[in-house]
Amino acid sequence: MSKYRIEDYLALCALTYFDINNYQKGMRIFDFINECLMKTDNLSVFFKNMLHYLNEFDLSVFENLNIVDYMNDNQKSGIVYYCFEDNEDCYVLFRGSELYDPMVYENGWQDWIDNLEIFLGITKQQLIAYDYFKRIHTDKKIHLIGHSKGGNLALFIGVVCNEKRFSQIEEIVMFNAPQLNGIDMYENRIHDKRLIDKIISIENEIDIISSLFESIKKPIYIVSNYQGNQGIDFYSSHQIWGFKIENNELIECDSKRNMKFIKQLNQTIQENQKKWLIQQFYKLSKNKELLKRIQESIERWVIQNEKNQ
Repeated sequence: MSKYRIEDYLALCALTYFDINNYQKGMRIFDFINECLMKTDNLSVFFKNMLHYLNEFDLSVFENLNIVDYMNDNQKSGIVYYCFEDNEDCYVLFRGSELYDPMVYENGWQDWIDNLEIFLGITKQQLIAYDYFKRIHTDKKIHLIGHSKGGNLALFIGVVCNEKRFSQIEEIVMFNAPQLNGIDMYENRIHDKRLIDKIISIENEIDIISSLFESIKKPIYIVSNYQGNQGIDFYSSHQIWGFKIENNELIECDSKRNMKFIKQLNQTIQENQKKWLIQQFYKLSKNKELLKRIQESIERWVIQNEKNQ
């Protein structure tokens, strides 16, 4: 049984969206937490919301965790990876997708290109994440955790890793994660009861992204902090702060609101149409000035809607 609750893992996922400015192997996670909480200047709405939401959690439970590995390849592949350990367990987390970076116009959209490639099968980020996972040298129990694309990477690793590593994996925890497309490719592991027992999938009741593909295991549904009456609600409900939490506990509900049409839409789009859409996005990603304007428009849209709520 894990020493941490689902709420604790959600807090760790929130922390993974912050860079570690002065990483030292074995540093206390408390030093990283304090660094995050002290970030107050020139923050985007995204990070302001994340910091505000972190106040809902009891972060003192992480007093025995140290950061034993950290890799930030945001400028190239888009992968950001964290490895925390205590005396008994190893916690591997991957950051989810990010928007186009408004300060350094070189990174951000590759996450979304990779997300589109999920519709076609195995992606570049999945292979890179697995390669980093293979480099972890530990005999401890391993917990794979991630929000959004980070959860997808965690699940992919659990499905494709060798039997020795699979036996080390204690659990695979995903928050609002798109699962695997073309699950028949993974049939040797996907129907393994041991895998199903390890999976914990948490989904916001109105999140669209986690409804894109068939779930390997029935998710746990959480009440949204948003009503779903306008577009911004679906964006916000996918984010970590979209989960309703009271007294440091997530509030469960029985099911998602009607998201069947999302899966049906995915099933009706032909493979050649998916490839065409991805090609168009590739072309878009080369136009840096256009991406900058899109990012600025998204920021204005989010800020305006946050003010109206």
